Parts: sequence; C-alpha cells; structure tokens
Amino acid sequence: MTSVSQELDAVAFLITIPQFDMPPSPQNISPLVQLPEEVVEYIAECMRYPIHPRLEATEAFLNEGRTRFSVARFSLSSFSQVCASIRPTVERLLYRDIHLDSIGWTSHVQSYDTQKHPIWPAGCLRLFLRTLEERPELGRFVRSVNLRWSEYQLSPRTIQEQLRFLGMCPGLQSLSFSSLPESLLEHLEPLDLKITSFAAVSPAAHVPRIIQMFPALRHLHLHIHGDPCSFSVPDHSITGLHLKLVADRDVQELLLRLAFAVPRHDVRDFYLEGKDTRSERNIAVVTFPRPSTSMQASVEHLRLKNIDPFRPVTINGADYSPLAEMTVLRHLHVIRPFLLPPQAFSYLPPNLRSLTFSDYALDSKKSSADSKSCFVQLVVECLMANTQNFRLAGIKTYGAMPDDPWELGDLTPMRLLCRKEKVPFIQIGAYADIDPELMIFFK
Repeated sequence: MTSVSQELDAVAFLITIPQFDMPPSPQNISPLVQLPEEVVEYIAECMRYPIHPRLEATEAFLNEGRTRFSVARFSLSSFSQVCASIRPTVERLLYRDIHLDSIGWTSHVQSYDTQKHPIWPAGCLRLFLRTLEERPELGRFVRSVNLRWSEYQLSPRTIQEQLRFLGMCPGLQSLSFSSLPESLLEHLEPLDLKITSFAAVSPAAHVPRIIQMFPALRHLHLHIHGDPCSFSVPDHSITGLHLKLVADRDVQELLLRLAFAVPRHDVRDFYLEGKDTRSERNIAVVTFPRPSTSMQASVEHLRLKNIDPFRPVTINGADYSPLAEMTVLRHLHVIRPFLLPPQAFSYLPPNLRSLTFSDYALDSKKSSADSKSCFVQLVVECLMANTQNFRLAGIKTYGAMPDDPWELGDLTPMRLLCRKEKVPFIQIGAYADIDPELMIFFK
C-alpha cells in the first residue's frame, strides 16, 4: 500500500502528464484517477494556499489590489482539466475564494486604477458572469469575493453586473471592495447578504450603515477616510474589528475617538492603525483616547499601530491613563511605538498577560540596529522601574534571527534581566512573511 506522502511526491509529475483526447483505456487513463478524493483536495488546497492565509492578505488587497488567487488560479485551472474525474473536486477550491475586477481581460490605459496588476492580475467579472450563466452550479462553491475597481469605472452597467453576480453566490460568507462609494452602497442594502466578514475602503459616514446592513457580521476590516462626522453605531455581534484611519493629521484625533465608539460587547480582537507622523517635520504623538464602556469590558486582544497607549493625560492635576481602564485586556501588541516615558508600564491593565512590540526603529538619525537597541534599553528600564505593578514571567523573540541586532536590536540587557529575575529568555528564529516581534509575558 502506498502512503499519502508517496502519492503527494508523485503529484508534480502526474499533473504535467499531457492529456490527449483518446478513448479511455488502461493505458491512457491518468494516474490521478486512482488517488482518493481527499488527497486530490489536499493537493488543490496546497496549490491554492501555498502560504497559510493571514490577516495581512486583506490589507494587501485594500492597499495594493492583490490577492493570492491571482497567482493560484492558472495552475488550479490547469489541474482541474487534467481529467474529468478530479475536476469537481478541484473546482470546489478554484471557485471558493476569488478576486475579480471590472477592467476586462487586459488594459493598456496607463493608470493604476484601469490596469491589471502586473504580477497579481484579477479575474474579469464579465467573463466570470458568463461562466456562471453557463454553469450556475459553480456559484454554490463561492465563499469569498474580492472586487476591485476605481470609482469612475462604476457605471450603472458595472453595478448591475456586480449585483447579479452576488445574487448567483448563495453561499457567500466574505466580501471585500476596493472602494465603497454611495452609488454602490445604496444598491447593496436591499440584497440582504448573510456574510460574516466584510472589508472595504470606505468614508467614515458609511460605517453605521455597513454594520446595519450585515446583521450576521463577525469580522469587519475597514480603511476609513473622509471628514469625521458624529454617528451612532447600531448594536452588532462583531468579534474581530480592524480599522485603519486614512486621514489628515488635523482630523486624526477626532477620527480616532469615533473609531473607539465602534466596538461593542462582543468585540474580542481589535486592531487600530493611525497615520504615521514620523516623516513629518513636527512629529505629533497620536495618543490613546478614553475607551467606551463596552470596549473596556470586551476587548481581550488589542493591536495598535502608530498610536501611543502609554502616555497618560493630566486631568485636574492628576495623571490619568485610558489604557488602565481596559480591565479584561490580556494581550497588547504595539506596532511602530513612540518613545517610552519612564513610567510607561505603571498603568498597564491588571489582567494583561503579554506585551508585544514590533517595527520599533524610531530614530532616523541612527542606524536601524542602534535605534532598536536604544528602544530595547528603554523597555528594560521601564520593566525595572515598575516591578511593583506586575511580575515578569519571561521574554521571547519571534520571527528574528537570534542575536542579530539588525532584527530586534541588541537584546543583551533583556537577557541579563531575565537571568536576574530567574525567568526564561527564548529566541525563536526567522520565518518567511513574519515581522520580528519582541514579546514580554507577565504572571
């Protein structure tokens, strides 16, 4: 009996065997016919997701208009045509997560918005509609859709094509738009989609309507732009919230306060990104505003980028820390942190179990290694200055080459601190597509 690993080792050879239109016989039937269906499905899944999907895949689509589907669809399509017996199995993977645009098969207009991505070209919506009209059963396989276009391409015909396409995918669970103008939003509301995940680049004023039109939503990923406006957030059951504020410096603080009003009692994972101000002449520290009551009692995992959660504010002559009110927070990840004040850790939430830093090369006047080493020293000083507020359980680095100062800085001070406190210091090596992280654990 052959093992699964032996069968998989032969796959690269098997799928390159040319298939000819010949009468079936023991001599010309593809060896793939003999593989169990679950093995064929596993092969197709490895081709569809060569790297395990990550949250950053949605960011890549919203920022650059690229998805992994753009690379995998050609090889999967070829694989599905090797022989008729494996085609239904492979098609379930081929049509599960798709990336479409309204540009057409090719475009020669010299504009980012009207060109196919040179490396990750999306499929053509009109061609896929034609396929669904010929084989409507394929629409049942679609679970996730990324749709890309520019706003001036959004003609009435394009909108109707998108609505017709969405109506042909009854099992749709996840939907992403590269842009969400009013002309499209008003047509989406009557569809009553039962999706659980939604992502888009959207004006701030659309946030309440997005939440209201998708009552089954569990994951929301938005790039918010436009003028801030007061809004009332309807009740929702979102558990994972990812907000990036694409706003000018003068409205950043107001938009940040509005973002803090979005979480409700079910939100457990909250990612919030502010605008990076380090390239500006006068660096403005974007501080952590006071969280809402529901946010205080729900968020367990908080990730902040370009936002300073450690700087207290002075109210009536006394220092006050909004971060300390996050009473159920267990994991805090700060990306691109600002310089730490000496008492940065004196206001950590009482139930915090891990504090992670990444991308902390702060000083453009120093080399990356020296800048990161200075930040490491600041972290050690803050840990030593606030030992009465927490007990150190250990320190771990992840995704960095051990003892390479260009990755996370000189970690010697941390190693010495762990030795003094008799807690573990662990270094886990570098991995592809993972940003180096410095993780501090508390008892």
